[in-house]
Amino acid sequence: MIAIAPTDDIIPPAPTDATLAELLSVRARRASPRRLTINIIAGLIAAGALYWFRPKGWAILFATAICFVAYGCWGFADRQVPRSLLVVPQGMHTLWRIARGVAGLIGVLAFATALVVFLGFALGRMQS
Repeated sequence: MIAIAPTDDIIPPAPTDATLAELLSVRARRASPRRLTINIIAGLIAAGALYWFRPKGWAILFATAICFVAYGCWGFADRQVPRSLLVVPQGMHTLWRIARGVAGLIGVLAFATALVVFLGFALGRMQS
């Protein structure tokens, strides 16, 4: 059975010319809180195990696990930003926006790290 977020009827589908941020936002808002929590917990467990054991190619997998953690955190913060404007003081709304931005930045940096490490493995040692 597929879990659908309770606000599924309010969230419109992403337009066909949507940016990556818009697509991720729609996907995160449609995901259940349980799914976002699983992303965070599983990513933290995987990142911790990879950092502890450090198998060959661990950096790519570690960065990917951090991407999952960042996506889950970003998803929670992205859900709270529109709601927080109506319910909480402006300072708390700003904190949710900062949390969303920090999680997004960590996710982008983790993806870039995974990409660079993958390219390093794929290209191998270069000699001039």
